[in-house]
Amino acid sequence: MQKRLIQQYDASFYNNLFVEYYGGSNYANFGYWDRDIQTAREASDRLMEKLLSYVPKKKGVFLDVACGKGATTGFITRFFPDADVHGINISEKQIRTAKQDVPEAHFSIMDAVNLAYTDNSLDGLICIEAAFHFCTRKHFFKEALRVLRPGGYLVMSDVLFYEGAEEKMPSFHGENYLGDSSQYEELCRGLGFDILKIIDATGECWHGHYWNAVRFIHQKYLQGEIAYKSLQVSLEKTYKLTPVLQSYLLVCLQKKQDQRI
Repeated sequence: MQKRLIQQYDASFYNNLFVEYYGGSNYANFGYWDRDIQTAREASDRLMEKLLSYVPKKKGVFLDVACGKGATTGFITRFFPDADVHGINISEKQIRTAKQDVPEAHFSIMDAVNLAYTDNSLDGLICIEAAFHFCTRKHFFKEALRVLRPGGYLVMSDVLFYEGAEEKMPSFHGENYLGDSSQYEELCRGLGFDILKIIDATGECWHGHYWNAVRFIHQKYLQGEIAYKSLQVSLEKTYKLTPVLQSYLLVCLQKKQDQRI
């Protein structure tokens, strides 16, 4: 499963059309589409800005989980200039790119459910659109709780899929199914987190990305820059999420001040 996931995302992230869509920024997320946002790169910046604004403390050790090619990690280094910033991913190819583009951060190949950090050692973790892939999200939450210092933050954008989505999307884990945001909150609270924010941003994130991506792909075809086959393949990647994606959440959790693992 993990090998197939790496191959799937490496193929997408280094695809020329994908890279152009994100303006060569190395981002790879839905973004947050306010009314004044025009490009996927701007939307991705806005998503990061919104999530990191939930964290009042701008110093310490921060870990970007499933950091992709390092664009999110680079944003953290600029937003938290006095922080010690780390990024992890399971793709060796993506980590190589991240190291080249963001030399001021520390990158490692690491599984999110088996973090090689000591207990109570991190001030913050961020995870963008990846936890639904982890085996499992619950195990990741437990690891995040373990490595966070008391009072530390976990900020995320996460996706809830309809039950049975793994039958159409083999890279999803059925064990990660949660019916709605209230079940998501119940899981986090049950593990010991304080819930600061769980916001449904499906319209701003998924819907905004969907319409912009479809518009971009059609424009490339109409301008004769891609063939009809490429149009079909590109649209299929976007369309196949529509019947399985239930909601897109912005999440801010905090480890209790008196909690030590």
